[in-house]
Amino acid sequence: MAFAYQMRNAVAHGYFKVDLEIVWKTIHKDLPGLYEHIKKALGNLERSGNGADG
Repeated sequence: MAFAYQMRNAVAHGYFKVDLEIVWKTIHKDLPGLYEHIKKALGNLERSGNGADG
């Protein structure tokens, strides 16, 4: 998760020239796993009754 935050800061604030190859690899390699972790965490929250609606 820290890497995603650092990537966001670099892109948003222009800390360095954006390497589009790294961004593309991040999208295809890292984001699918992050998405699955988030879905699992949200499912756990909903099952425990601590979801956003609860």
